[in-house]
Amino acid sequence: MLVLGSLGTAQILQPGSAEALEGAPLNLTCEHSSINLADYIYWYRLFPNLGPQFIVFGSKGTVQVSSPEGALHISKDRKSSALALLAPGLGDAAVYYCAVSDTVRQAGAAPHKNAAWQGGASSGASGEEESGVFSGK
Repeated sequence: MLVLGSLGTAQILQPGSAEALEGAPLNLTCEHSSINLADYIYWYRLFPNLGPQFIVFGSKGTVQVSSPEGALHISKDRKSSALALLAPGLGDAAVYYCAVSDTVRQAGAAPHKNAAWQGGASSGASGEEESGVFSGK
């Protein structure tokens, strides 16, 4: 199961679910319409009984991702992004989070610790949202 979610203080929206055949390309999208010029876009995934796993961050253009294999694509106006997974397998089934922050990850530092994780389906006053399910097949 792959669950989509979002995290951060900006207004962030992600679709409730995404589905693809195992090994078929999959785009996970995120809208962040209230993003500021100094903000960075982060993607994480969360496996059951484990802490969040940092995937990638960027501020513009395309950033290649090695695990899971794919790329982060950020729109020119920076109001949306997509995490493109080239060939996700059952081992990639997880909760995927999009986050926006003005904090950049420094070399050797833990990825983005400023945001608070929030469980369950919700939409908080800060614009945090979490929802969705993907079944790997």
